[in-house]
Amino acid sequence: MTSQSFIIDPSGDVVLVLDSWNKAIGHDDSAKLIKAHEVKDTRCSESTKEQLPNHLLGPPIDPTDLEGEITEEDPDCAAQDIRIRVSSRHLILASEVFKVLLKGGLRESSKLYAEGTTEIPLPDDFADGLVVLANIIHGKFRELPKKMTPQLLIQIVLLVDKYKLHESVEPFIDRWMEHVRPKIPTKKLAEDIMSWITIALVLCLEEDFEQLTRLCLEKQVGKLCTDDLPVSLVADALVERKCKLLKKTFADLEGVVELYWGQKRDHTKFGLLLGPPTICHRRKIECDSMILGSMLKSLSSVEFYPSPKEPYLLFEIGATIVELLHLQILSPCPANPYSSFNNYSSLNCRDNAESRVTEIANDLCNGVSGLKLDDFKSPHWR
Repeated sequence: MTSQSFIIDPSGDVVLVLDSWNKAIGHDDSAKLIKAHEVKDTRCSESTKEQLPNHLLGPPIDPTDLEGEITEEDPDCAAQDIRIRVSSRHLILASEVFKVLLKGGLRESSKLYAEGTTEIPLPDDFADGLVVLANIIHGKFRELPKKMTPQLLIQIVLLVDKYKLHESVEPFIDRWMEHVRPKIPTKKLAEDIMSWITIALVLCLEEDFEQLTRLCLEKQVGKLCTDDLPVSLVADALVERKCKLLKKTFADLEGVVELYWGQKRDHTKFGLLLGPPTICHRRKIECDSMILGSMLKSLSSVEFYPSPKEPYLLFEIGATIVELLHLQILSPCPANPYSSFNNYSSLNCRDNAESRVTEIANDLCNGVSGLKLDDFKSPHWR
């Protein structure tokens, strides 16, 4: 088996050994963010390429961007491993995880102290991201890539979270984000939204985290897929908040329906001479009936009635607000020229009903907000 080597420290006593499958994923700016178990080498056989998503078929990372001494690459990528020579002292100082590996009495540490050198197999890690972090840890800042991409950044972020390297990368965050921030979704929900949330969470980007979680809350339909990303608590919080908002919305809608149905009115305060109690200011029961019928038909057409059950996977909050504001409600009563939306009693009958639904939509809209980073951020950030 051939290997490709990155010599970060020529006198280093630790060799990090990685699987070549996780080495290069391309630097196409339009690429979607991905995770380690989704990565396949972009230079394998044509039959393999046919099975890969289009965004993984970009050019591989230019090794000159990552520097280090590189052996000639074997064209058969499946027969390679990636070896990164580093210093144990630097790893121990920078990472609590590597400190345990190299000083905690494990096999790697025993071999290091017995023979003066050791290898650490890291088959699940990205080599590209790890080389960048190794250069940072060893102070070789001139060897860092000149341009950051979303793909490389998600590699780095996952490794920062795994090995607790938050302090090491802190000086570089602003520069990295200058390159990738234009790619952050702001209006439409991207398939890789949870990857962007991971970047914001791990790098402690408070404003980006709040905006991304708000977008996710407003636009998400179906289950949130976190896979191996360290954002399961964030996903759970988003699902919980979505359920709470929609549950209240549908309960309020049901209350309006019951009001026009006559189930929530105090019949005892109506005299017998006034006939059946109504919402209609002209006391026309046919007006209430038309409003109720048209409202039920509109609600049923968008599956808001009967009230749906949790966890509301098929409902998007943003679309729900739009549907509520466009419900078709009909009334036979003429418009009231003196109507005001500040007082139900002064509205004509159709506007009265619509204002109740609009109020529910506004409450839902006002309830949509991003999560607070302080509730989730790593204790490794000060």
